[in-house]
Amino acid sequence: MHRIRPHSTAGIYLAVFTGQILFSILYHNNTCLPLDNPTNAFKAPGNRFDRDTILRYHLESGKNRLNPGCPLRCFNPIREAAAMRRIIPLLSLLPLLPALLFVPALVAQEKAGDPAKKESESPEPIRMAVFGWPTLPERLCTHLYGGGFETKTFLFETLVKRDAEGRIIPGLASAWEYKDGGKILVLTLRKGAVFHDGRPVDAEIVRWNFQCWIGQPSHAWFLAGHRIKKVVAEARDRVRIEMDRPYALVPDLCAINPTGILGPGSVNQRGFYDKPVGTGAFRFVGQLEKGRVVRYARIRPGKKEPDRRDLIDLIRFGRKGDEAVDALLKESADVMVDAWITRVPRPRIAELKADPEFHVTEAPGSSVMALYFNLENGPAADRRLRLKIRSLIDREALIRAAELGHADPCFSWLAPTVKVWPRSRCEPTAIEDWPRPKAPLRLLVKSDDLCHVDLVPHLAAHLERGGLELKVVSLGDNAYKDAQARGEFDIRIDRTFGVPYDPYISLVHKFLFQGWKTESEAEKSAGVQSDLARLVEEATRNTDPEGRGKVYRKIQDLMDREVILVSLYVPRRVVVVRSGLKPPRLDHDIYCTDMMPVLEGR
Repeated sequence: MHRIRPHSTAGIYLAVFTGQILFSILYHNNTCLPLDNPTNAFKAPGNRFDRDTILRYHLESGKNRLNPGCPLRCFNPIREAAAMRRIIPLLSLLPLLPALLFVPALVAQEKAGDPAKKESESPEPIRMAVFGWPTLPERLCTHLYGGGFETKTFLFETLVKRDAEGRIIPGLASAWEYKDGGKILVLTLRKGAVFHDGRPVDAEIVRWNFQCWIGQPSHAWFLAGHRIKKVVAEARDRVRIEMDRPYALVPDLCAINPTGILGPGSVNQRGFYDKPVGTGAFRFVGQLEKGRVVRYARIRPGKKEPDRRDLIDLIRFGRKGDEAVDALLKESADVMVDAWITRVPRPRIAELKADPEFHVTEAPGSSVMALYFNLENGPAADRRLRLKIRSLIDREALIRAAELGHADPCFSWLAPTVKVWPRSRCEPTAIEDWPRPKAPLRLLVKSDDLCHVDLVPHLAAHLERGGLELKVVSLGDNAYKDAQARGEFDIRIDRTFGVPYDPYISLVHKFLFQGWKTESEAEKSAGVQSDLARLVEEATRNTDPEGRGKVYRKIQDLMDREVILVSLYVPRRVVVVRSGLKPPRLDHDIYCTDMMPVLEGR
């Protein structure tokens, strides 16, 4: 906004009083401009008359020539002239009004200092490098995919979330209860929760959020959408969700996509999604650089306009991460944090640690890198080969080679930080009698996932030293999924979604949906994969966390016994901040970053 910048208060007064004097001269001068009048008396061009001459002309003519349709009695020129002479001196005081209204404010502004200068002295917004492509504000919606994860977890909250040990804790829902044997879930909403635009969070808004994504094809991967049949706002702070069978729905409500709660202010009058309005720690301010930069402001109770110290710019870069590191070196970014997709390239970490301009720290992650086998076809369907591959794995060597030491070894299906998941009880054994494959094993990897790319050459060398030859099949994300569905692999590299999707959502997505396509197939199917899918189905029906934990124990034991997969390691979360800034607060939730220490430490 353009601001008035006075050089001195005296100058303001001088300008105002000069205008007042000129106005007074204009109105007290007894001359008037040439008139265009059809009467003979005013035919001559350029004639000038004073006001008294004009008024006498109308009086003596006996007609109201200023308004011919009005009787003469309605126009008394002598009275009007006297009135005008009383009003004109008052009109000359009008220029004093700006002085009375604005000068005190300008004087106070001058005493306080130039706001533009103060703004220039304020710190620039914190600039955080994240993964994502430039998008419109309407893509920053939890009911849609794309736009990045950090860009949404800063803005929106889910009904529940997971703590540092992986346990479910309240979010926007302060309490919950299962009824009717687990077929009904009743959620009680957090008291006093409001959206960024001040509207309260109520049951009707939560119900509307569910209705927006249930049944949509883009959310078919999410089992909750298949189980929920009806959502009802029972009271202002209570929501009842009805399902087609007993189902542990609460763990599903951790997923930012699609269960993050949008406010009604996100939708325009025509019913279309317009801008993000949530209840998170930050609110949406706007976009810069054609959507490449998203600006947020920290929420401060009772403060409508954000201070520049409260602003954070999320700068979106591609998957490879080198662009983001280069931006740090060029002072175009201040912070970079490992997340689900965002990854600090491992070879660049040593460079950043050696640079005094940066401070590098680490925290445990939760997305587990693992080898998954084709249990139905090909050489890996033989358990002895799977046992041999497990015996060849040297996790510490892989971590040193692929992650340059920035990872933690993992033996269970899920990360050690996820305390609700049981630990592996299998002991490493040497395998002498195992079938030698007649052809190279097909290793399926994602070409656009840096975690896969960094691991592949070292894993291949690792297994080849043990006598196994590999053929690497590197595909993009969609092609990878198609090849997996067709069974066109022997071994594939994959990773869990990480907290808060681990354990429940990852378990259902990776083993139940892929175990069988329909429930009728489940009754007819046999084999290790179907046995695993049945256990996962049992876990989804168990609404008690302790009871579900016992099923998790059975699942981990089956994974160990049948060598369904081989867990390798958990990449650590690497944090890079510019010197002088405090690092953000992290836990193993790889979709969230607490930026408050960075903002408060300036």
